[in-house]
Amino acid sequence: MRMPIMIQENEEIELCFSLMPNVGPVTYHALCKKFAGPRQLYGASRSELELHISPKRAADMHLWCARWDYHFELKKLAKLAITFIGYSNPLYPSQLRSLPDAPIGLFVRGNEYVMEQLPHIRCMAIVGTRRATSYGRDVTQHLAATLSEAGWCIVSGLAAGIDAQAHSATLERGNPTIAFLGCGVDVIYPAANSGLYRAIEREGLVMSEFAPGLPPQPGLFVSRNRLVAGISEGVIVIEAGIDSGAMVTAQIAADQGKEVFAVPGHVTSAMSRGPNRLIRDGAHVVLEPADVLDYYGMRSGEIGQKIAITDQAIWQKLSTHEQKLVSQLMREPYSLDELVELLGFSTSELLGMLSLLELQNLVKKNEQSRYYLA
Repeated sequence: MRMPIMIQENEEIELCFSLMPNVGPVTYHALCKKFAGPRQLYGASRSELELHISPKRAADMHLWCARWDYHFELKKLAKLAITFIGYSNPLYPSQLRSLPDAPIGLFVRGNEYVMEQLPHIRCMAIVGTRRATSYGRDVTQHLAATLSEAGWCIVSGLAAGIDAQAHSATLERGNPTIAFLGCGVDVIYPAANSGLYRAIEREGLVMSEFAPGLPPQPGLFVSRNRLVAGISEGVIVIEAGIDSGAMVTAQIAADQGKEVFAVPGHVTSAMSRGPNRLIRDGAHVVLEPADVLDYYGMRSGEIGQKIAITDQAIWQKLSTHEQKLVSQLMREPYSLDELVELLGFSTSELLGMLSLLELQNLVKKNEQSRYYLA
């Protein structure tokens, strides 16, 4: 499903700098601070730019901005069925905004409904080797399926092996998954995963910070990995070599202050050296999905969105206030008082909505009188 292009304040400038050669997010954010905002940066003269960057870069940047044609680029994206979500757009993942090198924007293909729910979705990354064993594939299948049923949106990198298994297992349960690419969002890599790419495009999201059409390059995958970790609350490593991309993702997650989980394997297996070392160095051991759920105070079936968030038929039947309530409950269970404080509704109004949602078997109340999605 092609998502509509939503123009937000500053977003045309963010698209300009996202497509600009040799300007990355660190430079962009630093210059925005120097010039007190994107628009001031965009309108800066060459001499003003030279106060902060080299004359060559200042000349290139000034020329690019002078030739920039927003509507032309927008039409090109529309023809490719790509949506651009700039840093200033409310749909930009809030989890990524805290990164010092947060993408200037994201190029996205996928399900419009999932994108609208992104600010409310809890993400968990599952990563691992491209050369997965049958053990690794079986473990990934079980973990991804169970965690996605418990409400986690599974995130990975669309690579062969563990990544592909994590995406597939999630989709098989009718739940959305997010794939970050180390190339343009319209470049399917590896080509063997074209069917999986299309399935994610229908039911989840495919994202990249790189310009459309950009082919995969080794350096881009590390950048991709920081987004896999950045959008997720934790990273689970299942089978990985010591120097693998999955281990890089785990280290990035740790540096970002995220939780790192690892599935142990046979000590003589090269594919288990990565997760075994992570466990030795303090990562959380995962023997079953409950190990992850317990860490976050969750019990399968009691927390998270048991309604698949792509179920638009159910969602569209809810009132605006009910949608706001359900979006809040996607995060975790809440007491009535907490919901009153968070949502600003009156107690009587909330009780009425909760009662109706309980009758529809969409919401339940646990033993601690906290409400959660059924």
